[in-house]
Amino acid sequence: FELSATASSGLPVSFEVLSGPAFINGNIINFTGAGEVVVRAYQQGDDTYRAVAENQSFLVKKKIGIDQVENQIVKDGNTLEVDVRLDYGGTDPSLITLLATTGNADIIADNNITVTGDGTTWKLFIQAPQGVEGNVRISVNALDGTAEADPITFNVLVGEFSSSTLRVDAGLESGESTFDGKAFVPLLPYLIEGDGRNSTEIHPIANTTFDELYQSETWGRSDITKYAFPVQQGDYTVHLHFSDWHYDQEGDRVMD
Repeated sequence: FELSATASSGLPVSFEVLSGPAFINGNIINFTGAGEVVVRAYQQGDDTYRAVAENQSFLVKKKIGIDQVENQIVKDGNTLEVDVRLDYGGTDPSLITLLATTGNADIIADNNITVTGDGTTWKLFIQAPQGVEGNVRISVNALDGTAEADPITFNVLVGEFSSSTLRVDAGLESGESTFDGKAFVPLLPYLIEGDGRNSTEIHPIANTTFDELYQSETWGRSDITKYAFPVQQGDYTVHLHFSDWHYDQEGDRVMD
């Protein structure tokens, strides 16, 4: 759009972009993306008037924005209802279409997500099948035929929530493992951020009679890795059991 400014001196005013996704051609500012833009208006001065400048900042938004959705928890066999709100800068919000997809069809498939609503107010109905447990990342996007929002994602933690005890075998790839009469489940289904992968190394483990429990691991290269677990609300005691394959001298690795 066109920029305009005047100086009390009557001298001509020019413009420049100091920062942000924009450029100026003459008095016309063009935006190349969303974000904060800082524009300077200045007049050079002359023999009578000194040079002056004034900065103005403003926020450029995409035509369609999606409010972030908090992570959700649902018991298997139940339906989760999630509100989705949009910020729309167009003139006809009836043109908007909302799309929702899942990142783990083994737990919640795309056809288990029903999208209803119109304009800037929508709902997702997410059906969690019976007998499944783990994390699912849901991706939501919106478009109106000419513009598309930046997609958002949120996690849905699916679990039974019938027990206050959860035992996790970090290196278990799938299924269930049992040691000393206690059942353990895999760690990776609870991953909500970062990456994780399994590996195995067979060698004797000291200070345990359950070597196999410690002969596999989950690891990754992400700077941040997060897991979320389906347990009931309350205070918990957490027991962490480690076997380090990579360091064998005291003080080589510190758990803090």
